Amino acid sequence: MKFFEINVRLGRSNFYVTAGGNNVSEWYVRDWVRHEEMQGLEIARGEHLFAFVPKYVVKRYVLDPALRDKALALMKAGRASDPNWYAPDLTLKRRAYNVAYHLNQVRKFREHFVAR
Repeated sequence: MKFFEINVRLGRSNFYVTAGGNNVSEWYVRDWVRHEEMQGLEIARGEHLFAFVPKYVVKRYVLDPALRDKALALMKAGRASDPNWYAPDLTLKRRAYNVAYHLNQVRKFREHFVAR
């Protein structure tokens, strides 16, 4: 007996691969649908910040100044992604949810983390 399962709902945690310039769905199709030879390992090039917290949280709670500055620079350069803000999904209801989600992140950090 053999069992094989592919979860094609890649979800928000796999968005970092797309942000890094690769397409996981394309890999699935090439490998399992077209049966193409998948050679070697593909390494994403360049830096990209993948975060679920708002810029305020990065500014206030990332304690290492070098990491904080690097994260903020990536955000400023447009090389940062928050999959909650996926453009095709941004209905008015989704936008409201995202604002509430980010405000809740700020609240949680204020409540549970003491910034230095």
